[in-house]
Amino acid sequence: MIKISVIIPIYNVASYIKDCLLSVLKQDYPDFEVILVNDCTRDDSMEIIHDILKDNRAIPVRIVEHTENSGLSSARNTGIREAKGEYVYFLDSDDEIVPHCLSVLASAIGEHNPDMVIGDYFVQGSDAFFPPLKLKTGLLSGREKIIKTYAKERVYVMAWNKLVRRSFLIKHNLFFVPGMIHEDLLWSFQCACLSECWAIVKEITYVYKVRSGSIKTDTAVNKDIDSLKYILSAMVEFIKTHHLDKNRFVYSFIEEEKLRLLYTHLNSGLNPEGFANDLYDFIYSLRYARPIQSVLWSRFKRRRMVRDIHYFVDPVIMPECFVKLPHLLAQRSDKRFQLISWVFKTWILYFMQKPQQHLF
Repeated sequence: MIKISVIIPIYNVASYIKDCLLSVLKQDYPDFEVILVNDCTRDDSMEIIHDILKDNRAIPVRIVEHTENSGLSSARNTGIREAKGEYVYFLDSDDEIVPHCLSVLASAIGEHNPDMVIGDYFVQGSDAFFPPLKLKTGLLSGREKIIKTYAKERVYVMAWNKLVRRSFLIKHNLFFVPGMIHEDLLWSFQCACLSECWAIVKEITYVYKVRSGSIKTDTAVNKDIDSLKYILSAMVEFIKTHHLDKNRFVYSFIEEEKLRLLYTHLNSGLNPEGFANDLYDFIYSLRYARPIQSVLWSRFKRRRMVRDIHYFVDPVIMPECFVKLPHLLAQRSDKRFQLISWVFKTWILYFMQKPQQHLF
């Protein structure tokens, strides 16, 4: 029997923690522990927890106290270090899991001992789009296949609702970056790049509850952008360190993240023109492919080539291109472009037969 550690960070969740914790205590899986990380909550969350635990003593529950509020990432990291289970499971304290969640996910471990088991989820409280699990039940074996699947966005990036082998996290030092928002994006990317085996369970095991949010301030949007910039820089450094900078799927994923960063800025309405130069300088600094590689990896698709225009355009005019990029991406490919792409592709393939030639 595989032991599982369910990690729940606690901070100002008095309105939600009861339903969350009860959903865990009702699990039909026989061998698991619960680690509650009190991140110096300011409300009566811990009082509610202690009341619940008085009537539920059969399941091992440990409460770990932080001496100061450190954020979600640090709370999860504490849970990883404190965990006794072979697998850890992250659960946000305002969400719930279904009664058979751990049993269903654990049944997929089998003799393969995957680095990660991923279940499906249900969104409650919103009709907005959330990244779905686009895979059927089964195994994904091999690093290249996992990277390709992740880069094609067939798996959601959120850390919750996944059994993760603790020894895998410890071996590769896969902890969350403290004090950062969108922390799941970097963590899940790193996990995907280093995993050798994933198990997929196409069954709903998690209830993601969307709360009514407040209007974002300029400060919050700027924090979003700063966080995304940090994540992109960390991704590029990570792939260089792990010799993944020649992987076209990784390349495509990172270029899409650059595009998301651009759209986040353009849609924010915050000083769009004045910020363009700095934003381009940042994206330009993250270039790691040769132009010829960019063309080949883009598969001569117009959208991808326009997306990756910063590999080809003079830096002086790039800020103006950035402002126009959404319009350029929205345009459809015409026959002239298709003809030029075909000629260019033929030319490249011809010279690839002659190793002594240098394209650039």
